[in-house]
Amino acid sequence: MTKKMSGPDTPQIDEVPLLLLHGFTGSAANWQAHTPRFQQAGFRLLCPDLPGHGINQPSTPYDYTMPATAAQLVEFLERTQVSSVHLLGYSMGGRLALYFALHYPEKVTSL
Repeated sequence: MTKKMSGPDTPQIDEVPLLLLHGFTGSAANWQAHTPRFQQAGFRLLCPDLPGHGINQPSTPYDYTMPATAAQLVEFLERTQVSSVHLLGYSMGGRLALYFALHYPEKVTSL
């Protein structure tokens, strides 16, 4: 199902995936209660576990830094063949979303 955002020249919202970044001590599973609504709106959801959460258990302390985590998101997007995303983060994920948008603006359609 394709829906449009309001405005004459806005792209269809399912043309760019929605990257959901969970908060501290959370995981991708934290978004489950919200995913039906996002999917009904036509979004393709990308919900990775951030370093140290869920199944993402890095081996070095550097992997937990903001630059390393943002770089991991770039790699994640490349693996999923996604060039840019709508970006939504909660708490720690919100801080990461801001960092990601500032350092990789070409990867962010909206924040």
